[in-house]
Amino acid sequence: MQKTKNNLLKLILFCSLYICSSTFVAVGQTIEIEWLHDVDMSFGFNNNQGQAQKDRDIIEDKFIELNYSLIFNIDINDDSAISLKGFLEARKQNVLDDLSRTTYGAQFIYRWQSTRGFFEPFYQFNISIQDDTYGVVQRDSTVIESQFFATKRLTDAFTLVAGIKYWSQDSDGTVFDLYRNEGFVNLDYRHNARYLWYMTYGYRKGEIWSTSQAVFCNGAIADDIFPLINWSLEMETDHAFNNALCGDWIAYKLKADTHTLTLGLNVAVGESSAFDFSVFHIDSTAEANISYQSTIFRASYLVRF
Repeated sequence: MQKTKNNLLKLILFCSLYICSSTFVAVGQTIEIEWLHDVDMSFGFNNNQGQAQKDRDIIEDKFIELNYSLIFNIDINDDSAISLKGFLEARKQNVLDDLSRTTYGAQFIYRWQSTRGFFEPFYQFNISIQDDTYGVVQRDSTVIESQFFATKRLTDAFTLVAGIKYWSQDSDGTVFDLYRNEGFVNLDYRHNARYLWYMTYGYRKGEIWSTSQAVFCNGAIADDIFPLINWSLEMETDHAFNNALCGDWIAYKLKADTHTLTLGLNVAVGESSAFDFSVFHIDSTAEANISYQSTIFRASYLVRF
């Protein structure tokens, strides 16, 4: 499996480099090149880390995350540009330490505008691949994501974004091999040069994972989880939860419809940095009315140089 993941990473990187090289040949001296560095640090809180349905299984956790990205921008002409992005991430969990992870990955981005004009829409397609390493091998995974979206300025203050996204995860465990398709819409409101409010709604259709206790800390068996067992696509012991908590925890994979909502505020600090505050809510429903809700609060500091 690891060989397959590495080959896939090399393939996507090769395709991205090939497209960039072709662009150099096609446009000759007309291109403009720019290197950018992005760094952000985030503090967050998740009120349902295991995506659990029952109150007794809900585990809250805090995390700190550090991200670094190196971006290579190529302006092909006034109407289009491509970017290559490499990134590194590290996340540290407070309670569930084995859910801490390190990540490296790459992304290819193509942006264009069919008709010039401030209020004319512009479009973006991107594809990314990343390798996630957790505290337990079971969750180690390769994630592929691609999306297409259109952006249109409605007024000087409001900008609308709508798009589609595909996401898949190939893990070393059976439950955490997941995929989903998503449609999303985002509305930005720029109050002034410093404050930007944003709201994003997404609808996902695909697979989710959920964790539940099969045996309690006192040794009693949870005899009310049979709907989960009956409707689950895959089921296995959850090593990350078992290493951190008492009892016996089981992870399940289910088909589900998921609604997401993000509300956020971005506050510029000078020309190249900003604070970002967001709330991300998830409401997921599987077959037999199996469901969970989760909310993630995040505060970030972003810097570009």
